Amino acid sequence: MTLSQTGTMRMRTLRITAIVAAFVALSSCSADVAVPTVANRLNGDWSQSQQVPGSGLHFHLVVVDSTITGTGTYSIEAGQGGTVSVTGVTTGGRIKLTIVRSIGDTLRFDGVATDANDLDGYGFYSASTGLGISDPAPVKFIRVLTL
Repeated sequence: MTLSQTGTMRMRTLRITAIVAAFVALSSCSADVAVPTVANRLNGDWSQSQQVPGSGLHFHLVVVDSTITGTGTYSIEAGQGGTVSVTGVTTGGRIKLTIVRSIGDTLRFDGVATDANDLDGYGFYSASTGLGISDPAPVKFIRVLTL
């Protein structure tokens, strides 16, 4: 083998080593990219859609690990509005919220995030009057985007 051939082989070996090292470095970097989880996407302001005119439910959620907390307000058509407290949990892609109005009425939501701006599921209402729990009704929350 000539000196020229030996030099060419070494250059090829160095190039292959550099390519493999670059591939390994890039592969390990991809694990550091944060993939949005359901919990990460829940942080922020939400509003219940499809409300009776004059009624509304709005709240701000904060998620730590899988625990959800929040506060907000509600309004009732031709009635007095008030505040709400929100507690809940997210596991395996499911979202469970308990939303309690200041007058004691409760909405228990069980659903999923269909995308970054929509929560779809079913709600069970119970009144502070002790009338019991309603049949499940479709409930949708949409993210309130602020500028």
